[in-house]
Amino acid sequence: MKASVYKLTQGVFLADLAGQRVMRGTVEDLAAALFQAGLTADDLLLGDWREDAELLTAVEQTELRQAMTSGQAAAGQAFTAQTPAITADQAA
Repeated sequence: MKASVYKLTQGVFLADLAGQRVMRGTVEDLAAALFQAGLTADDLLLGDWREDAELLTAVEQTELRQAMTSGQAAAGQAFTAQTPAITADQAA
């Protein structure tokens, strides 16, 4: 699933996910909501302009991608920390 991401003129960040809209006040909050919805940084469409909206600045785009990537890394670490290692003896 892809998400078109843009900023409303009121400074609210918005992502359109196949007709469902996610609105948040900060880039970090939007990144967390999109990550929870199962999206990755590769799923973001950042050049999709809408009427009464602005494209994200280069800084905002970078912050959003970094927040999504750090969310993926944090989720992976949490999964790894909760999953016991399997030894070769146990796998056989």
